[in-house]
Amino acid sequence: MLINKTSLTIDGKLYELEVNVGSMINAERLSGTQFMSLVAEAEKGSVQNVSYLLASCLKENGQPVGMKFIENMDFGTFEQLFDPLFDLIIKSFPTSDTKKNVVVVETR
Repeated sequence: MLINKTSLTIDGKLYELEVNVGSMINAERLSGTQFMSLVAEAEKGSVQNVSYLLASCLKENGQPVGMKFIENMDFGTFEQLFDPLFDLIIKSFPTSDTKKNVVVVETR
């Protein structure tokens, strides 16, 4: 997995969307669902699953904003975060030509 992040402003305040292993674990912890299943349901339009992803991936000062922040967000702002969120998730998973950081070395 690659770490992907982007900065954005919401109501004039700076936030980051970040997809990494920590945000995946946090999303699974919040939802009780495996990350890839969570993403699949979110892509189908599950507001709750998109909320779990945003609560985990949207950060202020390096900390996830959490569910209360997302639950109090107006729908227009919520909806505007869909594209950047899913773009980051897609870009976080390496393709076959991505440089590998770990190389297995056989020893005998």
